[in-house]
This record gives sequence, C-alpha cells and structure tokens, in this order.
Amino acid sequence: MSTSKASDEGVQNDFLPLFDGTEVPISDGKKTQLYINTRNILFVAVGAFTKNKPTDLIVEIQGRLPNQVEVKPLTKMDYIRILKETKDNILSQAIKSIKTEGITLVFTDSAINEIATVAEEVNRHDEDTGARRLVAIIDTVLEEINFSAPEIYEEYSKPGKNVM
Repeated sequence: MSTSKASDEGVQNDFLPLFDGTEVPISDGKKTQLYINTRNILFVAVGAFTKNKPTDLIVEIQGRLPNQVEVKPLTKMDYIRILKETKDNILSQAIKSIKTEGITLVFTDSAINEIATVAEEVNRHDEDTGARRLVAIIDTVLEEINFSAPEIYEEYSKPGKNVM
C-alpha cells in the first residue's frame, strides 16, 4: 500500500484492482506462490473509511462501495450474546485451549456479565473496536492462568485437590 491512512488517495487507488478483480499473490510459507482471483469476492469495507465523509473518497471508490450503513455500538447484552451464543466463541476457544494443559476452565454467568460490562465501558471511553474488545479482555483475564497452567495443573492434580 502507498501510505498508512485509508483516507489518502494512494491507499484508495491501491484498493481499486482488488475491487475490480485481479490476481493477488499469496505465500504459503514455501517457495510456491499461490494466487487468488478477487473477481468474485464481495468486499465489505467495515471501518476502513469511517472517519471520512463519503465525498472525501475518490470517485472510483464511491462507485465501488455504493452502500453506506452506520452501525450502532454494541450493548452489554450484545456482548453477552456473543460470548454465550456464537459458535466457537472466544470463551469456548479459551476453555478448549486451557484444557490442553489438563485444566477445566468455567466461566460463570456473573463472570460473563462482568466481561460484557467491561467491554461496553472500555469501548465507550476508548476507541470502539466492537466485539474485538472481548479478545483483549479475555486475553488479559487469562494471561496469568495461561502462563501458570503447567504449575497449576501439577499442584491441583495431586490427590485430594480437584478444585481450584
């Protein structure tokens, strides 16, 4: 990309071939280079140009992204639903990950409620990253547990110490 700001014309011009359909090289980690054709890919530019008015964008981008929708911030209930109802949600992933260390992790409704409250508050007062905020919060909450998992397992797997 030409520059670092999405609002810069160079960046916008760099997007045009992707929108129109081009062969994009993809590295598979080896010397083999794969290509993906973008002709039949639907592009959704979520957040990329949110600090711009539509008229600030170059005419070519305006024509290729004709629909603009304003989204509302997620609510605490939205975060709870994301944490509890979505398939392979971040909590399920964390539980499966720590289980590889022999530890069974449980998130109570109270804990989920608190995580959702924090996500809503931080997004309201800081940059609103939406549901991505949940990843940062869960990572912070589990940082010490993940780091200490082998020692925790060793200590609590001794006879008579099943619960932490």
